[in-house]
Amino acid sequence: MRGALVFFNNLIFLIRKMYTTLESVNQFIDWTQWKMALNQSPVASFPRKKEIWWASLGHNIGVEVNGKNHRFERPILVLKVFNTEAMFTVALTSQVKESKYSYSFIDSNGIKSSVNMSQLRTISTKRVLRKLGEISDSDFEKVVGLIWELVLKAETPALGVSSELPNG
Repeated sequence: MRGALVFFNNLIFLIRKMYTTLESVNQFIDWTQWKMALNQSPVASFPRKKEIWWASLGHNIGVEVNGKNHRFERPILVLKVFNTEAMFTVALTSQVKESKYSYSFIDSNGIKSSVNMSQLRTISTKRVLRKLGEISDSDFEKVVGLIWELVLKAETPALGVSSELPNG
């Protein structure tokens, strides 16, 4: 009797794991189909620095944030526009978090959001879907300052007083 119970518990565990894997595979397939359509579309939007947009970020891997719904959307803050095809962004969340790597603000529409500093990335302008609002100048400066302090400056090696890089 006990052996049968263990067998059925293991069977249920395997079925749940298979279902989760199948669901994940289906999400990757759906994302791939949507991504192919995005890639074929012309660039229609031209975001600017400090703007908040919905963007198709996809079904991703590990700790990378996933988009929601059939378009795999997430809100993003535009940090830098490189040209008409590429921009540097950071993902936003409506779940306000108090941590070293997040910054909360209220956008131009009165919506409270948090910047997730671990989700910085360059994206194609083809991924942006529709504008949500903007961040204030002062909040934008704080976000850029935090990125500098927590991400860039923290990883920059000290070169000392010499302006020359060490030989190889």
